[in-house]
Amino acid sequence: MIAYKRAIEELSEYMSDIKNNAPQKTEHFISIEFSLLKQTLLDLGGEYLTYILDHLKKDAKQDLNSLIDEMRNTVAELKQPSSKLEQLKRNKIRYAEVRAKQSQLESRLNPIKQKFAFI
Repeated sequence: MIAYKRAIEELSEYMSDIKNNAPQKTEHFISIEFSLLKQTLLDLGGEYLTYILDHLKKDAKQDLNSLIDEMRNTVAELKQPSSKLEQLKRNKIRYAEVRAKQSQLESRLNPIKQKFAFI
């Protein structure tokens, strides 16, 4: 997440610098027109910014889907009927494992929330 923020901030600074530069510069007796170059650089910066945000969205979606799949698999595993004592014992152990990992799951969810909030 930090890398995304840093890349967006740097790109925004570059784009701001480009916007603030004059579209025309005179050196001695030569006048140089930069407006097309400025616009091209700003367009490319906008495209790259969109690329970064799309990548962040894709990354956040993958993280969320991974977490959801893990939860679904655990729920499906624990929902299986326990016809034998061994199965009941495994379910009890698995449930204890899940309860012990609850804080880890919540800590995995916070970065995902931050990514979606940033987008």
